[in-house]
Order: sequence, then C-alpha cells, then structure tokens
Amino acid sequence: MSLSILPPEILGEIVSDLHPSQQRTMRLACRALNAASEPFALSTFAVTGHLLQKENAAELLQNIADGRSTWGRYARTLVVQALRNLGQLQETDAESEKEAALRQALAAMPLIHSVQWTVRDGEFQWMHLAVQSALGNLKHLDSLDVHIMHYRTPYIPFDLSFIGGLKNLKFQATTGRDFPPINEQVAKIVAQSPDLRSLDLTYQDYSPVWNRLPGHAQLTKLRTTHVNANLLQFVASQAGLTELWLSVDAGDKRSSNALARTFLPSVLACQAPTLVELSLFASYENDWSVVPSSADVLRSVATEMVKLKELSVSVNSSDAEKAVHRALNLIPLFPALETLSITYSSSEGARRARCGNPRMMHGKRMRDGIAAAMQSFRTSTDFGAAGRMFEAHASGAWLFGAVGDDGEQQLFGFKPKPLTPEQEEMNKRMGRRPIAYLS
Repeated sequence: MSLSILPPEILGEIVSDLHPSQQRTMRLACRALNAASEPFALSTFAVTGHLLQKENAAELLQNIADGRSTWGRYARTLVVQALRNLGQLQETDAESEKEAALRQALAAMPLIHSVQWTVRDGEFQWMHLAVQSALGNLKHLDSLDVHIMHYRTPYIPFDLSFIGGLKNLKFQATTGRDFPPINEQVAKIVAQSPDLRSLDLTYQDYSPVWNRLPGHAQLTKLRTTHVNANLLQFVASQAGLTELWLSVDAGDKRSSNALARTFLPSVLACQAPTLVELSLFASYENDWSVVPSSADVLRSVATEMVKLKELSVSVNSSDAEKAVHRALNLIPLFPALETLSITYSSSEGARRARCGNPRMMHGKRMRDGIAAAMQSFRTSTDFGAAGRMFEAHASGAWLFGAVGDDGEQQLFGFKPKPLTPEQEEMNKRMGRRPIAYLS
C-alpha cells in the first residue's frame, strides 16, 4: 500500500510519534511523508552559528522571507544560540547582507509564540539586534526565555521594554559590573503582562519588578534569586502558587535571617494548600536553611501541604548532620511527597574570596557530610525496631526503604526500587547532590 493514499491526519499521527532525527529521515522517504512532517520538523527555527556560517546563509534566509520556504507557516518557537568559531567571523559586507535577510526572515514568521534567546560575549551585535527587532512583530508571543552572559564591551544595546502580553517569562543575566541595568526593562515587561503565570528571574537585583508587579497578577510559578520584603509581600497576596523556588542572599546573614522570620511563619502558610514544588535555599549560610526554627515551621504547615510532591532544602555547615536528619524526619509528614532534595549553603567566608579554592573545599566537606548523615540516619519502626531509612543506589540517589541496623537485612520486605525515568532525569538536573526519593 502506498503511503500517499493515507489521509494527511493519519500521516501526521505517524510522524508525531517519531524522534526529530527520524522525522528528518522520513522527510526524504516520499513526498507525502515530507508534507506530513513539515509541521513538526519546521516548528522550531534556530538562529545558530551553523546557519550563519553557511556560504548560502543569506540565500536560505531570503527564501524564508520570500515565502519559497514553508518556515513562515509552521515556525512556533525561535531559538537563538551561541555562535561557533567566533574567531573566524568578521564584520563584512556579506554579514550586512545576512543581517538584512535575517530581519526579513524573522518578519516572515509571525506565528512564533515562544522565544529562547542566549546572548554571549563576542557574538555579532547585528544578529541580536535583528532578534530584538523581530520581537516587536510577534503578536502571539507569550513565552520569553532570555539568558545573558555578557562581561566584555562592546555591550549589546538592549531595549526590551516594549514587550508585553506574556504568560511565561524567564530572565537570567550574569553580566559585567558596568553592564547597563536591565531590571527596569524587565519590570516594564512584567507590568505589561497581566496574564503572567510563570516568572523566573535570577542573578540580578529585581527590586523594580517586585515594586511594580500588577496587583491582579496571579502567578502559579515563581523562581528567583533576589528576595526582599516587597517580593514577600507580593507572595503573601497570591493565591494558587504551585511552584515556589527561592534562593536567598540579602547581602548579609542578619538581613537574610530577618526575611526568613517574615516568610516562614506567615507567608509560607498562605501558599501551603496549593504548592506542588517548594525549594528554599540559603545562598550563604542563614536561617533559610533547615535550622530548628525553619524545621518547626515546615512541621507546622505539613498537614496543609496536601499536594506537595517535591521539597528542596539547604543545610548549613554548623549543624549539617542534624539538619539533614531534620529534613529526613519531615518526609512522613507530607502526605503526597515524592522527592526530597538536600543541598548545602555556601560559607559566609567565601562571599568575598578572591579565588575558588575555599568554595570548592567547603563544597567537598559539605557533600561528604551530607552523605555521611544520610548513611547514619535511623528511625523507629511501628514495631519498635531501629531501621535505617536510606540506602545508597548506584546512581547516587538515596532510596526510601527500611533496612536492618547492619545495612544488609531487609525489614518487612521493603526493597529499594529502580529509579523511574523522571527520577533519573532529576538526578541529571541536580548533578552530584544527594537526593532522597520516596519509593
């Protein structure tokens, strides 16, 4: 039977189940499969070094601009990645031709609704300015993910303040000291996005954002490394957060502890019934880690956190073993908990260290200390016997299951289960940090 007689809907279903690499192969098989594959194969348009270094890059881009290519019909996601072999690239007349073609090509893809944009030192300004210009023409844009790693001049003159109407915004910027502040632009984007649901802002001072968050904003996901009183006030006003990720450094331990005293007893309780994922980290050692006071608060709200599936916490070096045990003892209190992640805070002494050795040595000590605390943890069983709750897995995770004091004999038939694909993926994301999984 020839594939060409199958309805396009059936061919589309066949192609949709294939890996992208297989879809590319299928496009070469026959005309019918090529047509059925296009909505999937052309859904993401990537501006990369591989594209821009092609001799015929301007021609390829012009084909899109003129409609001779179907990218304009199917592209829904724009990805801007780092260039390769930057040392071989020069600003030439050919680059000017590519810039014009790139601007026209992006203008020919009006249905793009998601943009993932990475900016690094040494890349062509014209490429990023072309992307910036294109954003103003994307009427369906609802998701923007910007990652800026820009330390050396000349800096790209960003102006993103015209963007609005987003549902998802992620902004990560690690920049040189004299990089022009971009937080005011981010604040305008947020203020112009009343339907914003997911906000992820890291590695900058986002005070203007917290000051201007629209009163009617109803976020479901919030992630930030910049926490101040205005942010906590906003979080307290929200209803329905499902994911909350806070990594706190208010400049010194005293200020960070003051924020913890505001958040933990009152603000957290407001979000307890709806949270599915909660991550609370102390960037440098302070009371945002699992100290006795914060553990008491988590215990007091645990019964209200009926939906919580993932809990991530940090521990301080002053009482690492006890802090790990405090965290592990929280597990039975959360009825839906599936994953507990434990990491460590940086030492206060490393805050102004001029080299990375103190930070690395602290990290090794803490990783070893957390692992030892996991191994030494004991809990009582219903029958009064002592059982170790965690057993090391070859993958580096720690699986929840009672074993004998000798670490060998299984109690009551509990055995470590293989990690699920989701847990394996979590391992990859968390690196080498000890993770406790409920089996």
